[in-house]
Amino acid sequence: MHRVAPRSIDRPDSKVRSLVAEFIQEKKRAADEELRTKRRPIDRRALTVALGVVCLAAWFAPYPTEPVSRPVEAKVERASARVALFLSAQSVVHFRIKGGRLPRTLSEAGMNGSAVRYFPGRDGSFVLQVSVRNHTLSYDSNLPANSILGNAEEIIAATGH
Repeated sequence: MHRVAPRSIDRPDSKVRSLVAEFIQEKKRAADEELRTKRRPIDRRALTVALGVVCLAAWFAPYPTEPVSRPVEAKVERASARVALFLSAQSVVHFRIKGGRLPRTLSEAGMNGSAVRYFPGRDGSFVLQVSVRNHTLSYDSNLPANSILGNAEEIIAATGH
């Protein structure tokens, strides 16, 4: 028996070479992509220490004992005073309609603890006053009650007070 030696593959043809080169290049790209997308594993000790530091900082951080409040603007104070005048006027008018006379005091009309001053007149009219930052706001019952408000509603709505 005569044996035939396999053909030598010393010179692969160009088609095989290009396929092998393309295959190797694709494998290199895939390996590079895998390295880029893989995250380094997190060291548990470092994570534990970082978490401990955050917990200690939260534990020893100063806790605010009083809420920090902003000073109220003058226009907001005036708007609030106008609303107080309006509500007081409505209470006095309601009392007069219900009781047939003016109340002797604002407390009698249901306005307890108000900074509004009340001056009843003999003819059934009354005057209300309130002081805001050394300025006195007044309401005379001979005027429409809505005249007290002015732009108070817009100011209060815009500032949230």
